[in-house]
Order: sequence, then structure tokens, then C-alpha cells
Amino acid sequence: MALLLGGLGCTNSTLKTILFVFNCAFVVLGLVACSLATAMLTTEADFVDGVREALWACVVSGFAATFVSFLGGMGALKESPKILIAYTVCMVLVAVAQLLTSLMLIITSAGSRTGVQAIFDRARDGDVLLGYIAARIQMLFECCGSDGPAYWEVPGSQGLLPATCCHGGLVRHCDLSNTFTAGCTPRVEGFVGRYGISIGATGLAISITEGLGVWLSAALALRFRALARRMQNL
Repeated sequence: MALLLGGLGCTNSTLKTILFVFNCAFVVLGLVACSLATAMLTTEADFVDGVREALWACVVSGFAATFVSFLGGMGALKESPKILIAYTVCMVLVAVAQLLTSLMLIITSAGSRTGVQAIFDRARDGDVLLGYIAARIQMLFECCGSDGPAYWEVPGSQGLLPATCCHGGLVRHCDLSNTFTAGCTPRVEGFVGRYGISIGATGLAISITEGLGVWLSAALALRFRALARRMQNL
């Protein structure tokens, strides 16, 4: 009786503390992600233009992580089953989305060579959208063609290459004398292999950690609800 009137039992108190600390950590991580991405977006560095979409995604995901984690911490402090259930649902959605994104990143990392080759082949055949993508790839990775400048050598080209094959990307005359010599397929493949799989694996680890948060919040919500019912019956 005294234990019920005291609010939480020993096990519940432990779960409450773990969940609160867990969510505080995610709030900090979310704020750090938002701050770093925002700071990079406000700079005028050249490389920012190439990763602007990814930085905005980082801001949004950081804000979402902060909001969801705030729900979890508030639910634990207020011992509110409703807030904890809302937190559990949100965390499940975030974890599933992050899990799928991480798996897709790992899978597509393995097939990056084929994908880049297809982009350049379609661009050379006249596809406007993929031509723009190919140009962006050449500017970002300082490369030319799928496997080198020779990729763009076609009858009637007179040795001229796309402007993005040269430093600056806006030169009027781009040819073999001032072009990037590396091919884009090995450059992109190396980049994705170096970072894509690592980022995907990190995302998987975070998703598993978020699964722990889901389990803790669900268990705590059930305990709070059972405790409230037992208090009403006293």
C-alpha cells in the first residue's frame, strides 16, 4: 500500500530514469545535428551547394529527433501513459523510416558503379535531366565522363568536352589540355564505398537503439496505466 501511494516502485523508477537519460541524449544529438547543418548552410563554401539537400534533411531529421525525444522525456517525468504512447508511435515511425533508409543506402552503395554508368550513358544519349545530374557529379567530384575524358569523344565533338569537365565549370573552352583526368564512376564508387556503407551501418545501429527506446516507453506506459488503475481501486 505504501509503495503504491509512493508513486513508483523500484523497477518503475529505474525504467523511468533510463528512458529520461536515453531521451536527453537524443535531444542533445538532435540539437547538435540541427546546429551543425544550419551553420554549414549559412556558410558560403563552394561544397555546400552540392550537399544542400542533404543538409536540409539533416536539419529536419534533427528537429524530428529532438521533438520526439522531448515527448519521451516529458512522458517519463510526468508519468503520463498518453504521452508515452504518443512517443512510442512516433519513435516506431522514425525507427522504421531510418531503418529502411539505412538498408537502401547500404544496398545502393553496392550497386553505385552500375547506377553512375547508367546516368552517364543516358546523359550522352541526350537525356536532359540525367545530363544535369551528370554535370553536377562532374563538378562535385572533379571528374570527367564515366571513365575519363575519352568518354565524351564522339564524332563531331572536335575535341571539346562539357564545361563541367574543367575547373570552374563555366569555362568557355574545355578540352584535353585543361580537363579533369579522372573518371566519375570510380570516384563516386570510392566515395560511396567509403562513406555510404558506414553511414548506413550507423543508421542501423541508431535504429536498434531507438527500438530499445520503444520497448522502454511501452513498458513504462503499461506500468503507469496499471499503477493508476490500482490507485483508483484503493
